[in-house]
Amino acid sequence: EIYLALQYGADNTIGGWGPNLKATIPFRESGGALFQFLADPGYTFFSNGKYPLSLSVPFEGGLGLDGYYGSGYDVTGYFTIGVGGQLALGWVPGAYGKWSVNLGVDVLMRGDQIVEATQDEDESGNVVVIGSGGISFVF
Repeated sequence: EIYLALQYGADNTIGGWGPNLKATIPFRESGGALFQFLADPGYTFFSNGKYPLSLSVPFEGGLGLDGYYGSGYDVTGYFTIGVGGQLALGWVPGAYGKWSVNLGVDVLMRGDQIVEATQDEDESGNVVVIGSGGISFVF
């Protein structure tokens, strides 16, 4: 695949919210194209404190055209919306880097053709809830 992507990221541009926009168009050698749009606006509370808390509301949409998901699937799409949070672990000494914990949940809504294309592996239907969590550190 070949990807064409445009991205814009900024912090605190709209009343403290950063838009973080991205549009992607991957093209497959076998045909088809997928148009994707992603926005991940976020805000950080207590940014000057020892325990800053970042919240975001990411959403993404995609539209597959001309058999992107397989032959016979002309037009189909998906939409995802969620909420995520990241809390800095300010009690970790600076000599060990910057540590944080993050949690999130997303709801994925898929078109019937995507569900049909993945039916052998997936029995969750058109709406899927996806949870995530982790610990990150930067040295």
